[in-house]
Amino acid sequence: MGAEGLDGHAVDPAAIFDQNDLVLQLELLRRRAAVGSGRRRVPLATLGRLSGIPTSTLHTYIRGRSFPPADALDRIVEALGATPREARDWATAWERASDAMFGGGRQPGASGLGRLRRFRREVRRQMTRPTDRAVDRAEYVVLFNRLTVNAGKIIVGLEQRVVLRATGFGVDRDVLQVQSSTDQDVGRLTLHDLVNAHEGSHRSLSEPPVRLMEVLFDRELAVGETYFYEATVRYAPTEGAPEPPSRCALKGFDGPGPSFTLEVCFDPSVRPRRVVQVHRPNFGRGTENIVGELTVNDWGAVVVTAQRPLAGVHGIRWEW
Repeated sequence: MGAEGLDGHAVDPAAIFDQNDLVLQLELLRRRAAVGSGRRRVPLATLGRLSGIPTSTLHTYIRGRSFPPADALDRIVEALGATPREARDWATAWERASDAMFGGGRQPGASGLGRLRRFRREVRRQMTRPTDRAVDRAEYVVLFNRLTVNAGKIIVGLEQRVVLRATGFGVDRDVLQVQSSTDQDVGRLTLHDLVNAHEGSHRSLSEPPVRLMEVLFDRELAVGETYFYEATVRYAPTEGAPEPPSRCALKGFDGPGPSFTLEVCFDPSVRPRRVVQVHRPNFGRGTENIVGELTVNDWGAVVVTAQRPLAGVHGIRWEW
């Protein structure tokens, strides 16, 4: 671009190859935008008002404490007076810097650049799908699930609460997966009571029947910020379906899992004969081991909490 900033330095996104370069050029752009205002640079409060990005989040970008998402950088440079052509240069610079930051290497050759872009896309996919197995290994995901069993011994509800902590691009979606059994009609599952999110796309699979419910968050997260959402799934039981002698509520992790709490709540009139905590290694392909006996508490619930569970399937099994 070549436009002169203060102190004789040119604003030049072509010089951006990593996050440090990006921070420097953003500083020069803030100074250039402040020319004639009597200020050294555009204040964060002003930039936040013009870009629509919270000043606390802007601060992390400007100081290099987090890497801005592409759309955030677009809004910042537009707010600082970049022309459409300049904005395209900044978008190209963001690609280079993100490749270097998340793929390793500063200025890779043609073949290396393709590899790093594929790697960056994989990182972005994982960061935007926090329940993917690779991301489940991170400590910033905390899961809470509560299943409800009614007087007819049928699972009638699943509540899920998730707390996410962003560590890179931010988080903008999650997937809630519900698998039906003989007494549940997967086509009649409904998603209710979303907090800070809205319902996304749906699709039903078969053998086994599964519904994936994609929850889209209403904004991206700054690095280190936590985000909380709730979702409740109500089952429509199939009348006359035989009740199996046992049920199991499971959580599975391909690697060391995130912190989780799993709770099963029973109607007071249908206390199970036996409840055990189980674990099956090798992501469910190993032999199921009984970790210990569980006791239903005074309000009809059993709870299992794990801080850093081992790989495999963890669950609560109850017998009638």
